[in-house]
Amino acid sequence: MCIQRIQICSHRIQMCSQRIQICIQRIQICIQRIQMCIQRIQICSHRIQICIQRIQIYIQRIQICIQRIQICIQRIQICIQRIQICSHRIQICIQRIQMCIQRIQICSHRIQMCSQRIQICIQRIQICIQRIQICIQRIQI
Repeated sequence: MCIQRIQICSHRIQMCSQRIQICIQRIQICIQRIQMCIQRIQICSHRIQICIQRIQIYIQRIQICIQRIQICIQRIQICIQRIQICSHRIQICIQRIQMCIQRIQICSHRIQMCSQRIQICIQRIQICIQRIQICIQRIQI
């Protein structure tokens, strides 16, 4: 009887060990995904900062153009052209910001999914540990 119990417990311990290894692998994959998402968020944040700086520069240029219009009527056409260029660049920057925000949202969702997977794996590991403890108790009896 004891030998059978030991064999059953030994088999259960092996199964739990395999499950723990699978959970650890899943956790590692989730961690890698989180790291990729963090890198993407950092890249997007940097791009947003650059776009904001560019917008500020273009706004300053627009203000300079407006002052030049007031000072000299002959330069009105040149300033209008510059305003159009700056406006187009602002639109491009806004589009880039929107793309970055979408990427951040996708990354946030992925992080949430990975967090849920990690929690499930932790729960499975806890169940396996409890089973191992029960097996050890049975062996000691």
